[in-house]
Amino acid sequence: MTDDRAPSAPAADGFPPTPGSLDPEALRRRALDALLTARARTATLTDSVEDGELTAQHSPLMSPLVWDLAHIGNQEEQWL
Repeated sequence: MTDDRAPSAPAADGFPPTPGSLDPEALRRRALDALLTARARTATLTDSVEDGELTAQHSPLMSPLVWDLAHIGNQEEQWL
């Protein structure tokens, strides 16, 4: 029995359809680039915020913004 289906195209994010078909070093570079871009975007969001605002607890239900940044860093470290 033959498979007449067309080969799958790369996904919208540019990655090939199967993880094994990408060179491990190329995958590392792409992951690093994505993490650096995300870090730069996060820094852009907080660069204009004063330190006092980053550490202030504006509501009893919300942690200070800097805690969220620390949580992001902690999760990133665990992924790596």
